[in-house]
Amino acid sequence: MTNYLLKTAFRHIIHRKYFSLLNIVGFAMAFATSLIIFFYVIFEYSFDSHHEKAATVYRIEFGDQVIYKGTTAQLLKDKMPEIKNATTLSSYAGQVMVHPTQPDNIYAGRVFQSDSALSKMLTFDVLIGDLDAAFIDKSKMAIASDAALQLFGSTSVIGEKVLVNYGREMEICAVYKSFPSNSSFSPAGFMSIKQNQSRFDRTESSFLTFVELDSHLVTERLKQRMAEILNTEFDDEVTIHLRALKDVHFAEKINYEYAKVTKRSTVDLFLSIAFLILIISVINYYNFKCGIMPTREKNFFVQEVNGAKLKHIRLTLLIEGLIVCAMAAALAYLLVELFNSSQLSDLVPYDLKEFGLGQRLLMLSAISISAAVISVLLPTGFKFTDTLVGKYRQSSTKSFISMRGILMTFQFIASLVLIISSIVIYQQKQFLLHYDTGIATNNILSFPLSGKIKKNLDSFTSELKKSAHITDVTYAAHGPSNTMMGWGRTIDGESVSFYVWPVAENFLSFFDVKVLKGRDYSNKTMDDNTFIFNQTAIDKFNWEQKLNKKFPTFSGEADMIGICENFNYASLHHTVDPMCFWLNRGRCNMAFVKFSGNLPLVLDHVENCFKDVSPNQMFDYGFVDDTYQAYYKSEMNLFKLISFFSFIALLITAIGITGLVTIITQRHIKEIGIRKANGARIYDIIKLLNRKITYTIIIAFVISVPLVWYLMELWMNNFIVHTAIQWYYFLLGGMGVWLLASLVTLRQTWKAASQNPIEALRYE
Repeated sequence: MTNYLLKTAFRHIIHRKYFSLLNIVGFAMAFATSLIIFFYVIFEYSFDSHHEKAATVYRIEFGDQVIYKGTTAQLLKDKMPEIKNATTLSSYAGQVMVHPTQPDNIYAGRVFQSDSALSKMLTFDVLIGDLDAAFIDKSKMAIASDAALQLFGSTSVIGEKVLVNYGREMEICAVYKSFPSNSSFSPAGFMSIKQNQSRFDRTESSFLTFVELDSHLVTERLKQRMAEILNTEFDDEVTIHLRALKDVHFAEKINYEYAKVTKRSTVDLFLSIAFLILIISVINYYNFKCGIMPTREKNFFVQEVNGAKLKHIRLTLLIEGLIVCAMAAALAYLLVELFNSSQLSDLVPYDLKEFGLGQRLLMLSAISISAAVISVLLPTGFKFTDTLVGKYRQSSTKSFISMRGILMTFQFIASLVLIISSIVIYQQKQFLLHYDTGIATNNILSFPLSGKIKKNLDSFTSELKKSAHITDVTYAAHGPSNTMMGWGRTIDGESVSFYVWPVAENFLSFFDVKVLKGRDYSNKTMDDNTFIFNQTAIDKFNWEQKLNKKFPTFSGEADMIGICENFNYASLHHTVDPMCFWLNRGRCNMAFVKFSGNLPLVLDHVENCFKDVSPNQMFDYGFVDDTYQAYYKSEMNLFKLISFFSFIALLITAIGITGLVTIITQRHIKEIGIRKANGARIYDIIKLLNRKITYTIIIAFVISVPLVWYLMELWMNNFIVHTAIQWYYFLLGGMGVWLLASLVTLRQTWKAASQNPIEALRYE
């Protein structure tokens, strides 16, 4: 029986090879697309899953920020027996590590300070050495394997010395395997929190706090108790939120964030797209199945006469679906490999190679089998017993035509949603790229400084300015960024938090940022270790009268000498928060060069100056305006991906329309012949055959407009400023889908309408 069913299924697939090919291609594109998206979703939702306690380790968030007092962890651990472990983390121990004898050999990566409780909460794969020694001994540190390989060419580096931020010399006591790419933070190294005496300063609030708790204990009452303990201890008013480590990756709109963060809504959006594309392909198969069902009535009749039972006929249909989906899965695997080897793979944040062959085959099998089963189990309106009395042609068509119309409408709704969303996202992308940030960004070259250059900034600046094409040079700890240094301070009895940007004396004037009150920096010696705040800080903390007053720093106090205007120092996902510009050349790690004229000449001159001082270090440069554009890489990738997936969805829909129109024209061939014999023109026939699809698109358009408007409004809320959603975006999307559908149907309908009516009337 099995062989008979297989032979029957293969015979039907080969007999209708045109429709089989359409189904296989449509399913293959859907399977490949959904596989790529499903692995992307798995990657995003698996962040920090390599830590065994990811579900029971919680980061404490204080209001809308992640930083607070350095003694918070120990205080809560002492007063709350529910807490198994607690640790304090400082993310400002260092930004770079340097080889002690090769100052041009640099590894850029964040170094953290913590204590031994961290090793009990996070999972470290220690390759060599004693990890706990890094948390106990102030002179030692543990580094990631990637850092060890870059700095020393080996992971066997126990006892070697490394310079943190060009200055502090540390002995390596352990090397741990670098955290995987799906980690919310990837520390380049760890050292002891004992080095940081400011953790005991009750006016300092720049530390992260993690606790280990059983998940069932995390209640509102527990968070309230934590807040009460802290408010009593520090005479403060904070609210507490506990975020599981596994959820840190999706933490949005948190100030002083150090982790890799993405929007959960974006991940869920792509998951929805994957299901939409799969549903469109299943609808295609369903429509083809329904469309060709009348032509198979004789075959069903013969099988029933020969004793075939209803379950055998249905099993034949299921086997057909499984064979088609198996062929499509094989083609989909090739398409995925092609995608992974092309530039399109750069649009997704993961490498498909991270998922093994077995995982890919298992996922493809699950997708294809599910699609086959769903496609076959959908009702067709066909009653096999009707073939005995010839009722099918008269009774079954009306019973499934409404279902098919609904599913076709859904196809167009999905296509319209994707197309119109692509248009809106593209317009927002253009808006972001051309938005005035309030800071000069054009014709500014940036590059990291080497250790040798940092020691001779004045002479290096003089050499750079010898070129007539270079108009100015400045330095800062980093360029525009979403993850700047955060300080928490108690000033005049008030607990405040703000970002800190160590800069050179001419930084503000270099970037055309105006000083609104007080004065700009004038002399690096006289003004060293002084502050200028932006207007947001003044407004938020009511500091209008605080000019020339003292503010605590790492080593004493500093003066506030000026107030500058606001500008967008980060992406438009973030508000302009309180910012302190701190004159401190010692912390400047980046150079900025303003140029005019011939760029190749400028680059040659700057690189020669750089190589004269640091001949063994690579000159790695960029442009400030590119830095701002890089903030919107996710939006650019989102636009490209949705456009790509929209194209796939439209292509699958077009395949479905092609097959469906072919079925419709074949079933109306006599009607067409009669109409032509009675004088109907080719135009009239084409209009008749295309009318239903046009009506379906109009209905889908009416439904999709409010849906897209709502979804895009939600997405736009992720930005501080955004473009308006124009009415013609919807019109363009609707016209595009209608035009594609019309072009697809035109060939088949033209062929049917142009046929000799005599041949049509003879058709059987």
